[in-house]
Amino acid sequence: ENIIIMHEDCVPTSNQLIVNLLKELNKHPGSVVDANITYSLQVWSKYDYWNKILVFRYLKSFGPSLGKTSSFKKSLFKKTGYFDNETFKTAGEDLDFVYRMKLLGIKSLATKDIVYHNHFDKNASLKKVLKKEWQMGEAHGAWKRKYKLKRMGKFDVEVRLLSLFFMILGLFTYKVLFFIGLLPFIVISIFKSIKNYNASKWLPGLITFPFICLLILFVQIIANLKGLIVGKQGQPFFSAQQHL
Repeated sequence: ENIIIMHEDCVPTSNQLIVNLLKELNKHPGSVVDANITYSLQVWSKYDYWNKILVFRYLKSFGPSLGKTSSFKKSLFKKTGYFDNETFKTAGEDLDFVYRMKLLGIKSLATKDIVYHNHFDKNASLKKVLKKEWQMGEAHGAWKRKYKLKRMGKFDVEVRLLSLFFMILGLFTYKVLFFIGLLPFIVISIFKSIKNYNASKWLPGLITFPFICLLILFVQIIANLKGLIVGKQGQPFFSAQQHL
């Protein structure tokens, strides 16, 4: 009757996690109960360069795990409608599930327990970093399509596309428009680098991440557009089913 979801790269800091989740769930059976999730700097500091880059921009994050370590009643799982693996093949299903719960008025609570998200890729590389960002970018676009362009954040798909439009327009007209469009991407890249340097004191990240983040943002925006057009994450532009 009780369901607990935990991703395989999530590590509890307490052996009382399950007990605490179920205690809170029994008090609030109509809610979802999460642990709090963050990243272990001690573990992260032992990673190689590309694994550090994979996680670098999330180091300062702390809050409810939202699907990575969550518990809820089976009846609530049925009420919400399970995970949408038709729209989201390899990313975004947890975000979508949490949003559908919000639409139903289901509250999300968090225990005091902390879980470390020790994401690690044995063959990490720039290609793997960009592949991961592509998956999430596609999921973002597919989510926007599913919920009719519902706003997700300040630098959402519409703002990104507007910035890209200014950049393209500036290539053919006034160069100042190109730099106006590029400016938000530069500011965000520098901000994320400084913010996470303060958390890690990792100098190579401070120096190189602004350039990598700039590349990540442009990969994401292309993936956003693809997800928005196709309406599914992980789906090719033309499939046999679409052709039929």
